[in-house]
Amino acid sequence: MNTLIGISALRCLFLKQYLPVVWQMIHSDPFVLYCLFCCFRFQCLRSLNLADNNLDAFPKSICEMTGLAELNLGCNKIESIPTTIGDLVNLQALHLHNNHLSGMPDEILQLKKLVILVLAFNKFHQIPASVAQLTDVRTSECETIIMAGNLIETISTEVIHKLKHAKKVILVLPIIYGNYAHRVTGIEGLKSLPKYVSCFLVIYPSLF
Repeated sequence: MNTLIGISALRCLFLKQYLPVVWQMIHSDPFVLYCLFCCFRFQCLRSLNLADNNLDAFPKSICEMTGLAELNLGCNKIESIPTTIGDLVNLQALHLHNNHLSGMPDEILQLKKLVILVLAFNKFHQIPASVAQLTDVRTSECETIIMAGNLIETISTEVIHKLKHAKKVILVLPIIYGNYAHRVTGIEGLKSLPKYVSCFLVIYPSLF
């Protein structure tokens, strides 16, 4: 009982470690997570780790936890992010790696305090314009965007334009069946970025 009472006052929750029995239940039936959030509002929570929970949808109730500074939903099966993500105005780190994402809502631009966004190993074929705009110092504090493991086919002129006010740009592209980077349409446009932009293009051998 004391454990249950203490849950509501938690500031950091790594479900797999803190409540392994509940984690196993969620892994079998994600609806258990919805019930957990209904019972405990977690208004004091600052860090939430729901990685590897077999989730096929982003739990919208998370967006009511407006005090969150760090959210990890990596290694799930999430295909889209709700527009209410913009309500997490205190979020500084968002980990969405190893999911099934192919796009991001414009509401992510409301995350003014975001410093790092991890979108590695999803299904992106291009860098979303909203993600590129996050690197604009006038939009947010975001310095690092990691998109390794996505099959980026195009870097559009619009994206290049939005990167011109960036603090730092890190693009990680895999080599698949030869020199993959040379087959990314628009990659040469990165050379047009102002000299004050620290642009790092990392090419690495594919793991596949």
